[in-house]
Amino acid sequence: MTISSQVFLDLLKLYEQVNEKNGNKIDLTAFKIDNDVAEGEKSIVYDLKEDVIDDIIDELKNMKEIMTELNSIDVTKSMEELNYMYKFKLNMVKLIGIYSSLSSDFDDLYEFHSKFLQSFPEGPKNDSELL
Repeated sequence: MTISSQVFLDLLKLYEQVNEKNGNKIDLTAFKIDNDVAEGEKSIVYDLKEDVIDDIIDELKNMKEIMTELNSIDVTKSMEELNYMYKFKLNMVKLIGIYSSLSSDFDDLYEFHSKFLQSFPEGPKNDSELL
């Protein structure tokens, strides 16, 4: 099973549509503001599309490229040979950067989704009231 970038674009569209029905209670272009910046610097404003969804899509594309490179390496070689292979080391280091970026992006998506759910009007008290 593969998750394409379209899944994340569809997710964004869903958020936009539901947020509109909910009276645009969340500003998707500024859902999070980081004021923990150096003195004299502007706060960091997070846009759901540009700073989260597009980043996830870009990092997944980068990961695919790295995996193409890594899959071209003969891993039957000794660990010593692999360890001294530039292509291997470079791409292994690139992966840790992607993991870090994706982790941060998914943390932001989690934070957004939590705020999104909290913005809903009060609903049923228990499952028996659901349609």
